[in-house]
Amino acid sequence: MIPNGIAITEKEKEQEAEKILVKVKYLIFFRLLVATFLLGLTLYFQGSRYKSFLSLPVVYLSLLAGSLFFFTAIFSLYLKYVKNPVLFAYGQLLFDTVFVSFLILFTGGITSIFSFGYMIVIIIAATILSRRGSFIIASASCILYGIILDLQYYGAFRYILPPELPYASPAPSGSYLYTLLVTSSAFYLVAYLSSHLTEELKKSKVQLKAKQRDLAELELLNKNIVQSINSGLITLDRNFRIIYFNRAASEMIGGEHLSRLLNTPIDKVFPNIAPYLPGNSKRNQNWNSRTSRGEMEYTRKDGKKMFLGFSLSKLKGTRGEQYGHILVFQDLTLLKKMEQQVKHMERLALAGEMAAVVAHEIKNPLASMSGSIQMLKSELDLNPLQERLMGIVSREIDRLNSMVKEFSLLTKSKASTPQKVNVNNAISDTLTILQSNYDVANRINIVRDGQNGLEIVIDPQQLQQVLWNLFTNAVEAMPDGGTLTVKTALVNSDGKESGQEVVITVSDTGVGIPREIRNRVFDPFYTTKTQGTGLGLSIVRRIINDYGGKIILDDTDSGCGTSFKIYFPKAPS
Repeated sequence: MIPNGIAITEKEKEQEAEKILVKVKYLIFFRLLVATFLLGLTLYFQGSRYKSFLSLPVVYLSLLAGSLFFFTAIFSLYLKYVKNPVLFAYGQLLFDTVFVSFLILFTGGITSIFSFGYMIVIIIAATILSRRGSFIIASASCILYGIILDLQYYGAFRYILPPELPYASPAPSGSYLYTLLVTSSAFYLVAYLSSHLTEELKKSKVQLKAKQRDLAELELLNKNIVQSINSGLITLDRNFRIIYFNRAASEMIGGEHLSRLLNTPIDKVFPNIAPYLPGNSKRNQNWNSRTSRGEMEYTRKDGKKMFLGFSLSKLKGTRGEQYGHILVFQDLTLLKKMEQQVKHMERLALAGEMAAVVAHEIKNPLASMSGSIQMLKSELDLNPLQERLMGIVSREIDRLNSMVKEFSLLTKSKASTPQKVNVNNAISDTLTILQSNYDVANRINIVRDGQNGLEIVIDPQQLQQVLWNLFTNAVEAMPDGGTLTVKTALVNSDGKESGQEVVITVSDTGVGIPREIRNRVFDPFYTTKTQGTGLGLSIVRRIINDYGGKIILDDTDSGCGTSFKIYFPKAPS
């Protein structure tokens, strides 16, 4: 039975019925113990008071014990066919009440020492069927006990029971009435108290289960919160050994399995954090504060370098006692790259200011010098050495003039006539021009892999210039031949498919770019080529930035080729 005032579902009703059936099984087992007790009592009577097993008291007790064994076996076999556990439980309890009545009848009636058996059945009824069941069994006990007392008062025992059985002689009616009232009151009092305690116990169990469920949900919620945050979180004991970390921390440190890092000192995982721990004399003064903050470099097992910002704080209980420490850290690698990009943009802005002055101050003198050299070559009779020197001067003037033009292009503002451009068509046109070079067509294998219908808003000539610079750089990085791969796709800001950005990937299988100079490849005038000006990638980056895009050099090892990714906003439909 479910305590009053608590709403239950159909599933809970079924579970309660199953619980009642289990309790009935225990009742049957308890009845078996009682039958065994009666059998032992029979043997005791036979040995102490009667000389033969055929004595009537022994025979009646044996019959009671045997009947109890018999019906217990019948009920046990019937258990698997029970469809209504509540009704079956009432039948079992009424059977026990009748059995107690026969036991009292055969052992002296009002003087029987087994009248407490009713109370045991009432308590069991309260345990199985709650208050209603306990009061029904209490009422049945009162009725049956009253019938026994009536039979004894009117002397009916002598007619229905053999004279050898012990029963009291007739007593005053007041004695029978007093015994019946006191015993009945005791039955109902036991029924009330036992049912009350049972219902309170069930209420407590229901409330306990509800609180356990709420606690489990709260614990799961807290765990999900910790596991869902993007920051890495590691819990440390007092000795700075790892006892827990969340999913983000596991991913940042390279997907290490939790069991491999448990009980590992934190400075073994993050060697650069050692100066920030309390044991370091340089940081002791900072550890007295609530949180120690810092930044550190971290290299994963796969070779990827990361820059982490972290905070290390004490883990305290509700009373202020310290349990350990909490390390929270974030991946600042992208932020650092953005800072480097800002520095690049600042250098480009400075270069732009310089370019405006240089282009103005040098362009006209270069034209004058070039014209003067041409006039001298045509009017003077030069010897071979002078002719060679004049040629060198002309070539250098042309080189300076080309550099001034590129410098001017670096500072040139975005074209005033941007339009929708099909990316794949622009790539095809540029590659056609590239392949017209006989040397390139014979030693470079070109691979295309693109998504159709990709459009961006840009000046077509500037897009072609971006592609041409990247393609020629890739070809020059493969002097002995190789593969140039060009891919296009539609992605979102997280790099997943089906987004709102068009990405163009240009990869080669050349010598690659050494790691130590990758941060400078977009700097103006920085080049590793003997004939280069160092402005090609700077111009590419300036054009891409003008149209709201970005260019990224993939973090690949030197000797494994180079891969550039260009991101442009997708043109609106």
